[in-house]
Amino acid sequence: MTTASPTTTTPRETRATAAIPRAYGLMAVLLGVAFWPLGAWYTAVGWAWVLNWLLALVALPWRVPTPEGVYGIAAAAIIGGIYSAIELSPPRRKGVDWVSWLMLFVVWLFVIISDVGTTYAGMTQPSGIAAVLAILLTFAPDQATMRGVRILRGKPLI
Repeated sequence: MTTASPTTTTPRETRATAAIPRAYGLMAVLLGVAFWPLGAWYTAVGWAWVLNWLLALVALPWRVPTPEGVYGIAAAAIIGGIYSAIELSPPRRKGVDWVSWLMLFVVWLFVIISDVGTTYAGMTQPSGIAAVLAILLTFAPDQATMRGVRILRGKPLI
């Protein structure tokens, strides 16, 4: 009796990825990489806005400056990287007790909500369309890049 190795693809997986031209995968990666810095930038600016709002709420005289220049780019890269790492790895139920999973899920959900919220707050003129854009900039670049790489590697999207 033979067993399939972990890298062996099933006929179903082959059909699923064969129907998607590699150009789509390349375009998904390019769009994801192009838009990720924009979402990260708005998130970093939004965090400055949120922190200033909290400082004003408790009547503290300090203010967090809006990220600019090299420090702003570094802040956006660090904050965006942390958010992306957490967003792309939601808590799994397998092998974890319900209480631990629930705690991880609550933290993960808070991260998702705070990312959308700070992205929205970071936009200079928030409006109805900005809310949609904030949601798109939060999820689309990461997902496009991840799924584009999977297409380029010939793996199924799921």
